[in-house]
Amino acid sequence: MTVQKPTRFLITGSTGFVGRQLVARLIAQYGSAAVTAMANVHLTSREENFLRAFKKQKVRVIQCDLLDLPKLDIPIPSFDVIYHLAAYVETEKASPAIAVNVGGTKNLLDWLGQSLCGKRLVYTGTLASMDRRGLPIGPMNESTLCFPKTSYGRTKLEAEQIIQAQSFRLAFDYTILRLCTILGRDFRSGGMFDLFPQLLRKNALATRLNWPGRTSLLCLSDLIEIMIAVPQLSQTRDELYLVSNGEDPTFDQLRDQIARTLNLKRDRIALPRWFWKSIGFGALLGSRSSKFIPHSLRTFCWRISLMVYDGIYADASKLNAALKPSYRSLESGLREAYPQSFTPNRSERQAPAVAGNGPIP
Repeated sequence: MTVQKPTRFLITGSTGFVGRQLVARLIAQYGSAAVTAMANVHLTSREENFLRAFKKQKVRVIQCDLLDLPKLDIPIPSFDVIYHLAAYVETEKASPAIAVNVGGTKNLLDWLGQSLCGKRLVYTGTLASMDRRGLPIGPMNESTLCFPKTSYGRTKLEAEQIIQAQSFRLAFDYTILRLCTILGRDFRSGGMFDLFPQLLRKNALATRLNWPGRTSLLCLSDLIEIMIAVPQLSQTRDELYLVSNGEDPTFDQLRDQIARTLNLKRDRIALPRWFWKSIGFGALLGSRSSKFIPHSLRTFCWRISLMVYDGIYADASKLNAALKPSYRSLESGLREAYPQSFTPNRSERQAPAVAGNGPIP
């Protein structure tokens, strides 16, 4: 079943990793007049370049801090779908800027008010909201209870709850996509796909170990297709979905694949299961002791626990049943993320795909 095809779009966080690709895709499909791009006033030079490119393409741009919206007099643009992507995502840093995840979401909904009636809001949540109380073993799904351990996970989950509550009051539909790790070109500096190659080149011990935890990934281009599709389907109204391409490698396998893509040597060290149980127990304990351990150490322990256990391993069966997508493989996604390191031959130019049937054992 489908709903009326949307033709006008409002995007927050438009200069971010996902936002700029979504804006480009919407312009290509619907034209620049159909897109209103919202961006923060505090941008990096790279983000400023993307914003200038939007303006050059005659996209309407609204530049403001969502936390300042109540003090501003900004006319509400016409839209059928709003993609709310704006967020503070740097879990490694404790910053007051994280207030935008909750306060910015509240302000956005208050600003749009009755103009949301009958519209669709697509929100990008995160698997970081889904820390589990017990041992995180096996995949999570939409019924998994959430006990987030980081400020990032807690604030993103709270924003979801605000959207769900306000949807009744303001009579709009929503779709929440809890994102796994997204893989694509121009990834965030300081993130996993930036740090792993640096450590591999140094032959760092952390990259050599056989980390057993599974992780879910999705190519950015596949995420964009999902985001374009969900507002057009009535069955995705007021639904929450986990996303993943279904390959779900261990961190050991992921680092092997990155090393192969970058033509780097990886001197793998295989440690026994009892060792990982000990490390995992200590990491889980450290990530939970919020009163006595500094933020940076708690976050470090949380990240270690994700790599030892299945902390960001998602079952996307519900989304796959609704959309029946096909996915690009991890291998082709890494080639896209690191284009300077790989030149495909003729037989490799067609990217392989993974069927959307949930996690592959």
